Amino acid sequence: MQSATRSLGPALAGPTLKTSDALIKYINDNGGVAGRKLNLIYCDDGGDVTRARACYQKLKTQVFAFVPSETWLTETIHQQLDQDKVPYLSWGWFASEYQDPYMFPCHPNGLRESLLTSKWVVDNIHPKTAAIMYLNDPEDIAARDQASQYLEAHGVHVVASVPQEWDSPDESQHVLSVRVANPDVVMVFTWPTPLAKFLHDAAGQNWAPPKGYWAKHVMGDPGYGQIWGDYAKEKLASLAGFEVPGAVGQEQLGTDSHWGLQQWRMLTAKYTGYDEAGFHFEFAMGHHITQAALSCLNAAASSFRAIGADLTRPKFIDYLETHSFDTGMGVTLKWPHGDHGQQPYSFNHEYMYLYAGAPNGGGDAGWEIKRLLPDPVIMGDGSIPQGQAPPYCRC
Repeated sequence: MQSATRSLGPALAGPTLKTSDALIKYINDNGGVAGRKLNLIYCDDGGDVTRARACYQKLKTQVFAFVPSETWLTETIHQQLDQDKVPYLSWGWFASEYQDPYMFPCHPNGLRESLLTSKWVVDNIHPKTAAIMYLNDPEDIAARDQASQYLEAHGVHVVASVPQEWDSPDESQHVLSVRVANPDVVMVFTWPTPLAKFLHDAAGQNWAPPKGYWAKHVMGDPGYGQIWGDYAKEKLASLAGFEVPGAVGQEQLGTDSHWGLQQWRMLTAKYTGYDEAGFHFEFAMGHHITQAALSCLNAAASSFRAIGADLTRPKFIDYLETHSFDTGMGVTLKWPHGDHGQQPYSFNHEYMYLYAGAPNGGGDAGWEIKRLLPDPVIMGDGSIPQGQAPPYCRC
């Protein structure tokens, strides 16, 4: 989505591409894989599905496998993958990726995260009413429906439901409709661009839900704070599929010593720098899909090493389906043969983070990310723990 300038393409796809390329360079600088160099090839689809399919046709004969990036292709390419039998380590946006035998999702899907966010809000925020903003695509329409059912079943009345387009030019009318409904919370199952426009328009109308905005995965680095504006501080929180390096309330839990977060910071400092598309990152360049890409590039490289010189796609797929991969970012990836979404769900942990004001300046932008407790999922079987206190970290 690099060229999708109206939809934050450079700010989202750029960091993932640069950081993935940095990991490839790092691997090659340290001897490659069994003496062989890796090469990252990419194609910019601009967020257009027709261009994305053309990119796939162009790349499928040039590459051994696909790795995660920001693209809508992963909902529509299943039949072609079955014909071509190309391994596709994917970004996990769509639940259908988990049923494709040639796809290996590297991040929880939006449907799962929307429902987990709703459960967390019910358990810890205790609203009476809610509005739902959702991206007008099949995955997030399903998320809207399942979350609505869950909220209503647990005593939270859904008073408004707002569809958004990923390249929406204006959100002021949506703000007005949500204002009229006056919910306690706004649930956010959408793309960062319409969310940012909604937040800025809500600030202009001097309105906010009294108990905040609760999102599925958006972006977790203070550098992205300027997308939301100061209005979002202490109002916008997001469920995340990986740990965020440097988050307040995280280092004291001992999690930031994980090698994956250290590697991510190293790649930022050594190869990419901290600046991209006008954003200055405080901790490590990128966001949760960048983390997914790093996690699966590492999984691919370790698989290549283990298989050795006689590397084939069937052997690669078999290795991925019969091993687990510790990302070093709080999550272990596994894709059991026959059902890549088999329970216990491969993503065995989830996190909740709040965009917050920074008393000490919080880097260049006056922002910080605060980890909220309890974690939405900590059990290996994907269950949500009950009775943990308190809902906010004591920082």
